[in-house]
Amino acid sequence: MGIATRWSSASARSGGSLLRHKSSKYRQVSLDGLVMSTNSCSGVANGNTCNTKGAMAVAVRAVVIRTAAGASASTSSRSRGSGYAESSPAEVMLNFVSARDGRGELARLVQAIVQQFPSVVSIVNSVSDASRPAGERAVAAEHLLHGRPYLLESVCGLDFEVSANSFFQTNTRQAELLYQLVAEAAELQPSDVVLDLYCGTGTIALSLARRCREVYGVEVVETAVADAKRNAARNGIDNARFLLGDLEQPGAAELLWGQVPQPDVVVVDPARPGLSPAVIAFLRQCGARRLVYVSCNPATQARDVALLCAQPAGAAEAVAGGGSAGDVAEAQYRLAWVQPCDMFPQTMHVEAVAVLDRVGSHLG
Repeated sequence: MGIATRWSSASARSGGSLLRHKSSKYRQVSLDGLVMSTNSCSGVANGNTCNTKGAMAVAVRAVVIRTAAGASASTSSRSRGSGYAESSPAEVMLNFVSARDGRGELARLVQAIVQQFPSVVSIVNSVSDASRPAGERAVAAEHLLHGRPYLLESVCGLDFEVSANSFFQTNTRQAELLYQLVAEAAELQPSDVVLDLYCGTGTIALSLARRCREVYGVEVVETAVADAKRNAARNGIDNARFLLGDLEQPGAAELLWGQVPQPDVVVVDPARPGLSPAVIAFLRQCGARRLVYVSCNPATQARDVALLCAQPAGAAEAVAGGGSAGDVAEAQYRLAWVQPCDMFPQTMHVEAVAVLDRVGSHLG
């Protein structure tokens, strides 16, 4: 079980929450010239209630503020009213995101945190990539300041190493239900080749690997691809391959065709903006009998499903000429069902799994 918490420097080009969830309670502090905005909120940890984890975040935040103010780092955060007592804690990772290398300025803070919180197994300074557009969580460098560079998580009977900037579902318990739902939706056969796009640390791909012949994962974050490969080895899975690739680029389809065989089933789990036009085009041409679309944004999911279910260009002309819609290069998909999954209780957010079958296949 683990907790991953992020702080960001005020000048870092990060769009949205500084931690896992949004909060309106920010406070700017300066640590030896490195200006940071702190936030007391975080995600859900396996084996911990939201309140317990929130208290941990508040306690660490208090140390950040006190250290920046030059107060004694040895003063217990519990005496300052944080309400946190470290009893059988989860593993904790802290990720300080900055616009420049902050290792020098953070050294004193790291020492203070390590002294007070034995459950902190990893502290990382991630330096934002200034060459990428604002809002993209691109990292130019990742510096390990304390401990090991990953958390350990267990999901669906598998063990995962999760690096600071690799995607991993924050609600680990509910993630197990989500991945079980994905497996049911895929309806895999032992001979199937599966393609998992936006695969992160390989959680979905590896949870499906024992149900199919081969699974290929594609991910843009280099550290996540390295995590996925280690996770396959850690769990003794030898039929999973993980590739580094940016699916938002126009050449995404060419990248995929050049490195993966024709898939029988494709799973996609994109970020909130949804699928790029290049990925939509690839999916309509890849020949998969079934698509499983996992989304944290129902609006962009609905938009993409409509595009995948639209009649392909040239289909009407093919039918009028005595052929069938299947004679054109692009396939048309039919929405079979959608199942929401409450990953973020007491919030407006919901995860949704949509199943689309290729028109003309034995399923469609």
